[in-house]
Amino acid sequence: MEFAMLRILFPILAIAAMVPVAGSALAQDDAATPAAAPLTPKVGQVVRDAKGRRLAAIESIRGDSVYVIMDMRMYRIPTSTLSMGEKGLQTSLNRSDIN
Repeated sequence: MEFAMLRILFPILAIAAMVPVAGSALAQDDAATPAAAPLTPKVGQVVRDAKGRRLAAIESIRGDSVYVIMDMRMYRIPTSTLSMGEKGLQTSLNRSDIN
């Protein structure tokens, strides 16, 4: 009876013993990944929409928003939506989402 019980418990105990090791290895991988550099938009920099189409150049930066002029109107784009895309500064918003 004891041998049968050990055959059942051994694989369970072996897996349980590996779980903390795997968790700490994952934590080390996350710590080794460098953090992305903070994005610093500049006046004059061109902003593209989510599809990569040119919107406009940044006219001003105030607080956590950049302002662009499109169709003779000023629009606010939150900096939290901005990232560096393949073609430069890009917002996650579509042109129709910007108001």
